[in-house]
Amino acid sequence: MNNEEKILALLEKHSTMLEKHNTMLEKQGAVLDQHSIMLEKQGAVLDQHSIMLEKQGAVLDQHSIMLEKQGAMLDKHNAMLDKHSAMFETLIKDVVETKERIVLMEHNDKRQFGALHDGYKLVYDKLKPIPPVVESLKEDVSIIKDVVTSHSQEINVLRVAR
Repeated sequence: MNNEEKILALLEKHSTMLEKHNTMLEKQGAVLDQHSIMLEKQGAVLDQHSIMLEKQGAVLDQHSIMLEKQGAMLDKHNAMLDKHSAMFETLIKDVVETKERIVLMEHNDKRQFGALHDGYKLVYDKLKPIPPVVESLKEDVSIIKDVVTSHSQEINVLRVAR
């Protein structure tokens, strides 16, 4: 094989290699085109995600505002609960004091009613003998009344006779 043949063989090999490279480049071009399409789609998806993130950021801002308002309401409710707890404790103390007063009043009332009963008993015992005395006095008064009436009539008769 002479030089020309060798050169021709080399050229044929290079030609075959170039064809293979061209085929590979075409395939890579097609892959690159597919990658470009995919990148465009991914860009669109990223744009949609950005829009969604912005919307979610706005929603988060609204939720933050709502949470602040709810926190303020919770603080108010806690203050009201503290106030009601204090009022409830005061009410319990008042109820306990009232119960104690009632017990003392019942005790005092029992003593006072006992003393009142004893006083009425003494008065009753002193007044018990009076009704028979009154009955006897009624008889005496009736006799005296009859005597006074009789004397008054006699005095009137004597006046007229004078």
